[in-house]
Parts: sequence; C-alpha cells; structure tokens
Amino acid sequence: MNRKRLLLLGVAIVGLFTAGALLATNFQIYEVSGSYYLAVWPGSTPVITWNLNFTSLPANVNENGTGVTPQTVLANAFNTWQSATSPASEPVTNISFTFGSANNSFAQGPEVDCVNVVGFADPNAATDFGTGVIAFASIGTTNSGGGAVPFTYTCGSVTPNPTCPLQVCIVDVDIMFNPGYTFATSEASGSQYDLQSVATHEIGHLMGLDHSNIAHAIMYPYGDTSQIGVHTALTIDDMVGVGHLYAGPGSADYSGGQITGTVTLGGANLYAADVQAIDATTGNVVTENLTSPSGVYKLRVYNGTYYVYVQSLAPNQNSGPTMITNFKGQAGYGNNSFGSIPSNPTNYTGLFY
Repeated sequence: MNRKRLLLLGVAIVGLFTAGALLATNFQIYEVSGSYYLAVWPGSTPVITWNLNFTSLPANVNENGTGVTPQTVLANAFNTWQSATSPASEPVTNISFTFGSANNSFAQGPEVDCVNVVGFADPNAATDFGTGVIAFASIGTTNSGGGAVPFTYTCGSVTPNPTCPLQVCIVDVDIMFNPGYTFATSEASGSQYDLQSVATHEIGHLMGLDHSNIAHAIMYPYGDTSQIGVHTALTIDDMVGVGHLYAGPGSADYSGGQITGTVTLGGANLYAADVQAIDATTGNVVTENLTSPSGVYKLRVYNGTYYVYVQSLAPNQNSGPTMITNFKGQAGYGNNSFGSIPSNPTNYTGLFY
C-alpha cells in the first residue's frame, strides 16, 4: 500500500484503523518540490458528496435486527464532524457533507475518479488490506508541481476541470471496509465492529487528519469489537485538529487559549520534546505537540486551566511508543536530521484490538 504521491491525482492509502505505532494528532503532509503542505478539500466552505457502491445490505454488515441501515450510520458519522461545536456552542468547522447515491456501478475498490465512495467488498482486499487492517481511507490528491496557484486539473470525466487554490488539494476519497470483518450498524457484539465508530475515524482521514496517540480521541488508531469499541464522540484533540483545517466560528474559541513556551534541558533549547496539555479539572490529556528546533511549542486548546507535561521521545520502537518517526504527519518534521517523510505515513500493521 504505497502512496503514489507527487503525481497528478496520486493515491495515498491512509487511515489504516488498526493497532501499531502511535502518533500525536497530526495532519497529512505532502511534498511538492521540496516543500511540505497540508492537504485539504478546496473551497472556502467545502461541500463533500459521498456515495455507496452497493444497493443491498453488504454480506459483512449486520443490522442486528434493528433495521438501522449502513447509510443511516454513515450519515451519522459524517454529521459528527459537520455538526461539531466548541465549548462555547459554536460550529468548529465550515465543511459539510451530503449523500449522493447508491450505485453498484461505482468502483468497488479505491479509484481516483472524483467520486467519493464507501464500500465493503473491495475486490483487491488481499493486497489492499494489511495484517489486521479493518478499514482505510484511500486519498487522491493533486498538486501544482511547484507551480503557481490556483491551478486546474483533470479528474476522470469531470467537466469542467476543477480548480485547486492551494499547493495540494484532496480531490477524491474512497473509504473501504475489510470484507473479512463483520460490522454492526448498532448493538455490536462478539467479533463485530461498531460501524459508526470506525467510519467516524476514517472520515477524519478523509478531511486531512492523521492519527493521534491520545487514547480517547476519535483519531486514535486503536479500537475493539463489541460495545467496548463503540466510540463516536469527538474530543478536543479531534476538534482543534479539524478546526485548523476547516475553520468554523468555533475554531476561534481556542485561539485565545493557545499554550506556548520553550523547553530547555541543561540550559539548551530542546528539539522534538513531546509536550502535552492536561486538563486541570478532568486530568485528561487533551492535545500535544513537539517542540521546534529552537525548543518552542504551541498547543491549540480551548480556554481553560491546563497542566503542561513534557516527555522525551523514545530512540526506537523497542524503547517506547512515542518516537520522532511517529510525528511524520506533523508540519515541520518532514525534512530534518531525523529523516524525510516515509512514503506511507500511516502504514501500520498488527492485530486490531
């Protein structure tokens, strides 16, 4: 599952919802002519249409006698991000989603055709899904090739050609669920995965978010079966991330609550220290970031009282879960002495639990 990046309408397989390495809440980062950019949907108020590539209940989806359809559950998952509100009850984002259609003729596997498809019967499942991967978001992007912006691009049979006002735009996302696993639209039990929980995570990738290493965040890459795995509510970490990409009125609420500072060790500024904001009332870690080469950190949080906790990163995967390579989706850590961004920034393998 390699990323075909830096090409017009390249595909990135991201959002592998499984156990493996941990990341802080980050953004998908793409390289264009040696520079690194976030990838977002174009438009001041993006409206994303999503579709189903099936018209009858997939064999690996169980309604458990409730009559709750996959379309209803997926619509709820999309709405979770669209309707997110800040602690001040203001919309966090300006992105919205609308259902297109259900059509068996849509591509059954990931394909860059500017048709955003959700499916459960990927014909290339044997190669598209790594060990333990139960779902992924295949993200098609286009870039200016280092040229001027805005620029136009060709996307299948779409007419006229769309315009991207940024260096990198997301133009197509297909969310695929592993046909080897069973998903429940409600009342998940046994070995069933709660469909809305997994879908909400993958939609975060659809918008441009990478993984989080905060365990209660939607973008955390761990999960479980049955009711243990039901997790559908966004956390502060999720909201400040998506609010940064698609700023709604509520995203301004955390601008006055930024925590900034400098980390030093032995009198020297410390590069790539992991800094976490801990809510003084709940004791929960709400977000985190790494220090810059000059030791400076900035944490986006909503107004409140927080403790700041700093920890060093493990030198390798055998010494601890949080490493410099786990922050490869964080702006500023792609081209440095620790190495370049890997070809697939979210390629995790392992047992999903």
